[in-house]
Amino acid sequence: TQSTWDLPNVMIITDAVPTIAKNSARKSVLYPDLSPDTIAAVSLARFAQEPLSEYANLWRSVDASYFFGFELLYLNLHPLQKFVLKEKLLERLEACLVNAISDIGVDLNKAVKFEHHSQLLAFLPGFGLRKAESFKQRVQRMSVSIESRESLLIQKLVGKVVWNNLSGFLKISSKGKGITENPLENTRIHPECYLMYDFAPKICADALGLESNPSKYSEIVLKLMKSVRADLEKRIKKFPEWLDKWASGKPEYFIDGADQYMYIGTSKITVELYDCLQNLLLDEYVQELEVRGKGKRRIQFEQIKEELRYPWLDLRNPLQSVTPTDLFDIVFGESQYSLYVGLKIGCTVQEVHDQTFEGKDENIRRRQRAVVKTDNGMKGFIGMYDVSDEGFSTDSSLSDKLRVGQHLVATVIGISKEKFFVDLSIKPSVVQHGEVWWLENRLTENRAKRFWEQLGRDPQHLFDKYFKEKEALDIIRKAEDQHHASLKMVSNAAPRESEQHRFTSGSSSAAARVIYHPLFANVDFKGAEERLKADNKGAGAVIIRPSSRGSNFLALTWAFQENWFKHFNIEEYGKRPGDLGLGSRLIIREDNTAFEYSDLDELYKFFVEPMNDFVSAMTKNKSFRPDAPEVVEQEMRAQLKAQPNRIPYHIRFDPTRPGSFVLTWISLSNRHQPLVKTLKINVNPGGYRVGNQNFSRPSELIDWFKKSNSSRV
Repeated sequence: TQSTWDLPNVMIITDAVPTIAKNSARKSVLYPDLSPDTIAAVSLARFAQEPLSEYANLWRSVDASYFFGFELLYLNLHPLQKFVLKEKLLERLEACLVNAISDIGVDLNKAVKFEHHSQLLAFLPGFGLRKAESFKQRVQRMSVSIESRESLLIQKLVGKVVWNNLSGFLKISSKGKGITENPLENTRIHPECYLMYDFAPKICADALGLESNPSKYSEIVLKLMKSVRADLEKRIKKFPEWLDKWASGKPEYFIDGADQYMYIGTSKITVELYDCLQNLLLDEYVQELEVRGKGKRRIQFEQIKEELRYPWLDLRNPLQSVTPTDLFDIVFGESQYSLYVGLKIGCTVQEVHDQTFEGKDENIRRRQRAVVKTDNGMKGFIGMYDVSDEGFSTDSSLSDKLRVGQHLVATVIGISKEKFFVDLSIKPSVVQHGEVWWLENRLTENRAKRFWEQLGRDPQHLFDKYFKEKEALDIIRKAEDQHHASLKMVSNAAPRESEQHRFTSGSSSAAARVIYHPLFANVDFKGAEERLKADNKGAGAVIIRPSSRGSNFLALTWAFQENWFKHFNIEEYGKRPGDLGLGSRLIIREDNTAFEYSDLDELYKFFVEPMNDFVSAMTKNKSFRPDAPEVVEQEMRAQLKAQPNRIPYHIRFDPTRPGSFVLTWISLSNRHQPLVKTLKINVNPGGYRVGNQNFSRPSELIDWFKKSNSSRV
């Protein structure tokens, strides 16, 4: 018999959140037995099911300065987001999560049962991280499903004020099966409208022409919802285009002046669903309630009608597989801000093609081009007319000018994301132009003009009228000149090792590399330190540079403090021998741990930035002293003299080891001759390393020290 297996539905989606998850410090707690790649796979699958759950889980992260949600800052939301104050950006991101999660609601029993959904509770009105966690634990201890919103009050799981703010955003499904004794429990309708008052039951009864009966209102509500559902199915079956009205959001039918009709073909139909709720006359009832002091309820009643029709309607667009353009950006980590016409990139020749074909005029023609691989793995083509300014005869052979394995510096002259390749040129007349030239000539240079038009941008109006384009381009031009000076020694061809340009670094030397990145410079460690000092960027600044260990290594110079630097080795993998470009896997080994990244942006985001945060938090701690060891010791002895029964302690820099702190205290084991003791603290992307232990905040480290101090003195 022939097997009839259905092919699985394959969806390709962005891996931004999974990438953060696999590099998160939380992974050792949440997934202690899983590898980073497996963690990313789990996160990706959960993101496909409910993106908001994974975004909310990023908020569980807290940095050394007690900023919750700092992992959300790793999302590339905008190229200028780094200029926004961290606390301000987190504040707005939190507000976005609150609005989005409140809009779709949270299934309470599901959130309590599954840990990865539980974080959604924290963003509901009335809750927060701590209240939500405490609430979840209390419900879990009950070992039963919550079957009504009212039971949260009866069982004292929340207070009255919290309940009033929270209850309208909770979905209650009995035993997690979507069945409730009261159908209104599984809608957005606030319990006030059916527990405290009979607003919702009365609307249902009036719509059906029945007498409102409190003892049978659940039956009445179910009957109404069933009737409305049938009318909805008829409308969709007869006029499927009617659903388009919902594409941009739910229409507010009750707003005066709103368009109440729409045309589908020659049919004129009401925008509002024509059902038993449509003809309800609520105005007199609303006025009566207002006179009785029950408040203005008009908008609320219209919302009740809509919720009875479409309970928990989720207007979010379904998660779609990415477009070929988006897939290109995901695979290569690019965007319109990082890959554009006029950009210089390094590439290595993979093949040289020489083809003959019959043209439209029936003449035999010859086409030659080189297939290259860029330093970040993109496929590129260099046509035979983009090699030399001297022209190219069809009798010539491109293989005489380019050879397989040759490393080149090329300029991007065309981008085809749908076909996954870029067009490049190594003509001196093209390569000599910097990025500023391509911007200045975007109206006359067809390749630049075409690029902006492909992005849907008008080349003539790229910037608003208040932007000082000339001044900005002058700044970029100056930066280009500095970068060009550091690369002028590197030729297009990758010569033999004995001929490679090398610059000395003490007793060793390093080969110049062809890497285009804002953080990279062809300097040795002394040159990197001098440049960081001259730039006056202070603590946290970095330069990535060649390593004297060979072309499969880079080095990172990090300003631990102003004019005080630490150097890290970066191992490169996934590249051809002798390739002067960048490897596809970058590994830094620190504190007996291998930190792996796919590119320099990811390395900076997940290696450098966390360390900067940890250093900043430590220097702001009240126990920290920036003084020399002898000064700190003198202060501790003065404190001991003033309070003999207290062990004085402080945290200071380790003057012999950049990137490290020292916890120092005076031991009271010998009161006649108190000894000064020290404990080394190393900073890494995961926190503060002391021996085999890692701490995410200074307070955790100090608490551990205090508890264990009795065994140390």
